[in-house]
Amino acid sequence: MNQVSPPPPLLGRWIVDPSDEAGVKRFGNVTLEFKEGGKLIYTIRESGKDRIILLTYTAQEGLLITNQPSHPREEHTPFEIDDSGRLRLTYGSSTFSLVRDE
Repeated sequence: MNQVSPPPPLLGRWIVDPSDEAGVKRFGNVTLEFKEGGKLIYTIRESGKDRIILLTYTAQEGLLITNQPSHPREEHTPFEIDDSGRLRLTYGSSTFSLVRDE
């Protein structure tokens, strides 16, 4: 009998953790959707409109590497998925939490 491997931990939709006040203040109402094949959809919801940024990503050894093909420039962001399942991203000296958007 074949066993199905669990999906890589980043795959899926993530939103800023509502209990993370600093994250909500910095990012607002955003969604990160990690898709297979290294595609990332970054959606910013404000004033009744969605602004969508299409990115590519790779993840290796606790580092998220993103790039926007229309304005190429790699961004390197340390990350981890903690014991409670939250995605934690570190920018400078600050760490922000995201939770799965089920």
